[in-house]
Amino acid sequence: MRRAVAAVFGLLAAVAVSTATWSDPVCRLPRLAHADFAQQPDGTLLLPVSVNGQTEYFSLGGGAHSFIYEADADRLNFGHHHYEADDGLYFGEDEVKLRRTTDLMIGKVRWRDFEFYPMHKDRPAGQIAIGSLGMNFLASAQLDVEINTSARAINFIAPGACARPPWVPDGQGRTLAPANGETSLPVALDGRNFSGIFSTASLQSSIDVRAFAEAFGHAAEDGLIREFNSLTVDETAIAHPVVNVFTYENRDARDYVERRARALNPYASFPPVVRRGHADGILWIGLAELDRMRLYFTFKQHKVFATPILGAPNTGIAPPEPAPGPDDVEQHHH
Repeated sequence: MRRAVAAVFGLLAAVAVSTATWSDPVCRLPRLAHADFAQQPDGTLLLPVSVNGQTEYFSLGGGAHSFIYEADADRLNFGHHHYEADDGLYFGEDEVKLRRTTDLMIGKVRWRDFEFYPMHKDRPAGQIAIGSLGMNFLASAQLDVEINTSARAINFIAPGACARPPWVPDGQGRTLAPANGETSLPVALDGRNFSGIFSTASLQSSIDVRAFAEAFGHAAEDGLIREFNSLTVDETAIAHPVVNVFTYENRDARDYVERRARALNPYASFPPVVRRGHADGILWIGLAELDRMRLYFTFKQHKVFATPILGAPNTGIAPPEPAPGPDDVEQHHH
């Protein structure tokens, strides 16, 4: 009897050892940098960034490009830059030029010579944000990026450590769609496909009336606040999103696109096809919906993972190394 009991215990011990040996350890994501979003009195969020050694604030969004007010670019000693292909192009009355920083930093992660499109107008009185950072900012460092506005946090993570975020039980993620040489977030609103542009500076989600009519087959009045059934990002469906249907018209942007197209192809025998600014096929995702999901971008694989906040506790991120070394992660933008 004692031999039988000993054999059973021995078998259980062997199973325990083999299980411990065969089971995979929980994958931890090596964080390179972290920033806490700053919350404004109206509830919107801004991202603090070191700009040429000075802390400044930007809105963060899923648009293709990054912008800065011209006066702030001058104040921070941004350089001027333009490409030969841009000669003769105009934005308003000024030749199209990019403004280039010496240095952008979040924690250990550095963006050198990062380029912004200048906004030739005054920054509104009392506005803290000096511009906006787009998908070109997030994608250019080729890191993994976790955005959790519910936790008011963004993390920059060394790529390739895990096949997927540890809070995602399965799935391959959704492939990011190319847009304007950058990447866009594919989303679905009640089964209709859109390019998602999220914004930490917008409380409410919105869609242009023409994009609404094209997608849903009937018109809607300007200013309509409508509750939809679901907003789907990756495999995550956010129930009952509330979206503002409004009229979007940006004639300056439309005219600029037309001038750029003509200048780059001056011998074309047909006029360039100009879309209506960002109105067509765009869904702006505000904080009301963004706060309900945790986004994880793997830019080297061009993927995004989205998880509902209830199923994605703010865990799984390894703490950063305490002191920056000479091998700081850098992004070189040319």
